[in-house]
Amino acid sequence: MTSSTETNAQLTLFTVGTDSTRSAIPPWERIPVHRWDREALQRWYEGYSSPEISKKIGYAPKTVLNRLCILRQMYGTDLVPKNPQRWKRIREIGTGGCA
Repeated sequence: MTSSTETNAQLTLFTVGTDSTRSAIPPWERIPVHRWDREALQRWYEGYSSPEISKKIGYAPKTVLNRLCILRQMYGTDLVPKNPQRWKRIREIGTGGCA
């Protein structure tokens, strides 16, 4: 379990830089490497659904949604958008979307 101070330090670590620097870094690379978090978030931004992500990483769809929810609580909706918000973010950053 991380303390509030450790979590704030992690958030600070990944938000340092100018606005142009931050926008050049894909959102999934702004979170620490931990298990399959980055892969799930990247696929979320690419437009994959939780069942599609779950097939790729080998966890249940509900597990994927729960982890995305936890990441959203840790890093906010700017970094881990809710489903309706992510389509706007996908268009903004141009990650495409799945076919």
